[in-house]
Amino acid sequence: MLTKLGGCANGGVGALVWSLALVLGTNFVLNGVPHVSGAVVSFGVETSIDKGLGPIGVFAPEPIPSCGDVWITWHGYGADGISRQWAYAVSADGRSDYQTLLPPWEMIDTIVRDVQGAALPDGRILVVWRALGEGLRGAVHLPDGSWRGPFTIIQEPLAEEFDVDADEFGAFIVWIDTFMPAHRLFVARLSMETFLPEIQQLVDDSANESKGHPRLKLNGGEAHVVWTRSGSEVSSVLYSLVTFQARPPIPMSVSPNAISIMEILPDLGVFPDGSVVVGFESLAFPFGVFAATLRDNGFAFDSPFSLGALLGAELPRAIRLEVDPDGDLHAVWLDGDIATQTSGFRVMYSRSTGGARDFTPPIRLDGDPTMSSKEGPRMSIGPGGDLYVAWGDRRDGGSATPYVVRGMLSVPHPQITLSADFGILGDEFHFSAESSENGGRVLVDFNWDFGDGSTAEGPTARHSFANPGVFTVLLTIVDDQGAMWSSCATIRVSPNLALRPVRHPSGFVIGAPETWTVLRDLQDARFREDVLEVALLAPPTAAVRGNITIDWLAGSSPPRDSEGNVVLSVENYLTTLRNLFPDARIASPEESREIPGLVAVAAVVDHGPSNLTQRVTVVADASSHRWWAILLTTDDDSFALLDPLFERVLSTFALLRSEVEREAVPLGMLVLAAAIAGAEVAVAIAFLPRRRRRRGESRRSSPPS
Repeated sequence: MLTKLGGCANGGVGALVWSLALVLGTNFVLNGVPHVSGAVVSFGVETSIDKGLGPIGVFAPEPIPSCGDVWITWHGYGADGISRQWAYAVSADGRSDYQTLLPPWEMIDTIVRDVQGAALPDGRILVVWRALGEGLRGAVHLPDGSWRGPFTIIQEPLAEEFDVDADEFGAFIVWIDTFMPAHRLFVARLSMETFLPEIQQLVDDSANESKGHPRLKLNGGEAHVVWTRSGSEVSSVLYSLVTFQARPPIPMSVSPNAISIMEILPDLGVFPDGSVVVGFESLAFPFGVFAATLRDNGFAFDSPFSLGALLGAELPRAIRLEVDPDGDLHAVWLDGDIATQTSGFRVMYSRSTGGARDFTPPIRLDGDPTMSSKEGPRMSIGPGGDLYVAWGDRRDGGSATPYVVRGMLSVPHPQITLSADFGILGDEFHFSAESSENGGRVLVDFNWDFGDGSTAEGPTARHSFANPGVFTVLLTIVDDQGAMWSSCATIRVSPNLALRPVRHPSGFVIGAPETWTVLRDLQDARFREDVLEVALLAPPTAAVRGNITIDWLAGSSPPRDSEGNVVLSVENYLTTLRNLFPDARIASPEESREIPGLVAVAAVVDHGPSNLTQRVTVVADASSHRWWAILLTTDDDSFALLDPLFERVLSTFALLRSEVEREAVPLGMLVLAAAIAGAEVAVAIAFLPRRRRRRGESRRSSPPS
């Protein structure tokens, strides 16, 4: 399922507590303020997000806006060609820079299908999939970048099709159990901490009839559910409102008079006042896509109408609907060509400002010059005014590739400017919303939630955190139409540890956290003292575990450009890591670091199954022959808190004296891996083969390039 309106840009819906009287036109009364809907959408260029993951088939790519980014989840057959399916997730900056994530279920030897997700209000991402024969499984991606899980959500081995959604009241999941001849339909409300389900069965006296295609949308903590019921060569669409109150939910027919004997693939949009529009596809005469509306507190749907005719579609199918914070209805579908009787090769979009009755001319979103088949599409609207559409595309032949396109609603877009996104306990952080786009409206309120129970108001704010941790800061702005738009940012706060200077005979000084153990020359740690200079080890009993090491890399001058400036890269180091540790993954690209009087670059390395993360920093003295590799190595859970402390330690690194001649060490270099178990920190150092310089042989090194 897709995350929908409101909340923070991590996909929550908490900001949208509306009192909206919806009229099937363009005028609304929102919180007592006259309101005109109809935000224009401007789309960017489609982006392929196949990052060489190697599936030979891609199914159901789904966008999930998350804290200014967007996730795409899908499942597909593995590159080995066997009938095992895998789940993938990628994240982006909301535009085009997609980075592959390594979710924990990649290493599970099972068949994974139907991967879906939802963004929780506190910045977490819940990802759910169907593990064949095991029921519904899930994992949670935390704001600090780590994963929790995988864990079992629903243990029914015959749980089939499902959908998931979340808002500020919790996460909900709907699924179909195929154990009995008459399939059973269930809805569960999940605990936000344990993700254990509170289950309620939907009452459906449909003996010996199957069910399928469940869809779920939330509004104010209530679950709106649609599905298909099939039997005796007839298929119809049903709807129910689930509130988890004493009275069980009662389904109602979306099309009581059955305009078609084959009504399938429903989807729905829920307006802020609780009104509902349901779209579905007809596979019998009359063919096409249709819709029906249910008024707020209504007891029956209006007569279905041809949605395809209003959309300006030719051969429409696979309709998807979403409602934005302005109350506009957005639709995407697959269309074809009547002349050639070819269907499903165009991804189309349209918008209605009148409650599914007056759509704008359709826009084609895919740039495929061929007539290749498409899979999907799926759509999500983020609370910051972004709209994403994802689909699978076979234009290159063979397997489908995930594609995504981003649209921008002409509405306010909140932007958070930070003084820093990490710091030490006691630091004061400065926040500003002054760069937010107003979308042609007046911004009247700015509300801050710092994720630790503290709040503030105004376009700017200052805050100091009382405890270390990772915090999701939520900004909610209110425009003069009464609509709310949100964005969020993640702040990492490390423990406030005083630093004591550690001076090394080779000519540098660095600050060591006062409670950490300092090993000089590593004579008592069985390390090769002529290579590794210093190791700083966190206390074994500390809540966070890791170490910082400093290694002198070479004895020749760093490379320089044509103007004589030092040119550094950690690429050689990272290449060595990849060769020695195939599971290692570069989690962030190289970036420059500011260290007074020195040149530095850094990157983050994720060692995958070993549960280790490293920040690799290469530092050079621009005026001498010297450079160092300074590494932070932690377990995955400790990285988010130790990384800001590492930045502080790095800032203290300084030279004490000029170059001291030492035997050069080739940049075949060390590779550090910390095996952290229980209360102990074990550091293993691996070297590439090297040979000592024979007498009379010239001094050589292979500097980073």
